[in-house]
Amino acid sequence: MAVFLVIAGVGLSAFEIYTQSFRLARIEKQVVLLDKLASSSSRQEIKTNPELHALASSLITQLRATDGSVPVSYELLPWTKKALAAAAAWFIFGLFILLIPNNYTRTKPEAASVFTGMTVVASPFIALSTAIPTSPWLNYAIYPVGHIFVIIFFLLVVGLYIAKKSSRRKKSSA
Repeated sequence: MAVFLVIAGVGLSAFEIYTQSFRLARIEKQVVLLDKLASSSSRQEIKTNPELHALASSLITQLRATDGSVPVSYELLPWTKKALAAAAAWFIFGLFILLIPNNYTRTKPEAASVFTGMTVVASPFIALSTAIPTSPWLNYAIYPVGHIFVIIFFLLVVGLYIAKKSSRRKKSSA
């Protein structure tokens, strides 16, 4: 679940950076407000009434304060970058697992269970990635890929051990 939220947050941020949809919607609202304010502040009753004139001036000041012309930059914290790097490696690993051909037609519930299982297995490793020292090579190359290879190697060794043990049992029982 945490991985999904991180991916959704990164996706939403990337969408906003790429399309600037939220910023354009805010600018569009400001244009509509400015148009209404300009047409209403030119009325004679607003010009003659000091309270209404002060209110219109205040609204103009507030509209200027919401000007988004200052560029906004998003900076991810180092621990977030480390976690995203580890999560990306697990996500790619999960995609490769889905691409492994099998004798049965892969169904959507099976694909969902693959990613659910990957999330459960990956969560402690992603959390651990935030605790390792900050080093670009370590955080973005060695750890994300390396720990997955170590796990695969460990599983292969355990699998071979179990296979040899079961073949010995079959030979001794025969």
